[in-house]
Amino acid sequence: PGDGIFSAYPGNQIVSLSGTSMAAPFVSGAVAVLLSHPSKPSVAKVRAALLNSVRIGRFSVQTRGRLDLGAALSYLQQN
Repeated sequence: PGDGIFSAYPGNQIVSLSGTSMAAPFVSGAVAVLLSHPSKPSVAKVRAALLNSVRIGRFSVQTRGRLDLGAALSYLQQN
């Protein structure tokens, strides 16, 4: 996550960047989608949905995985 994300760059360029600054917009967008769920989930439930739906891999982040919005939505529907 946040690795090899194409982004606009000064000088009318498109470059591949990595890091938390590149991952944060994806997580923020996922949070917005989850908060708009018809079940009106609490912030705590959205957090649980995100953390319990991570696709585990070999990543050097706290969750060891990557965001899976579809799985997070399924989590909300089941819990």
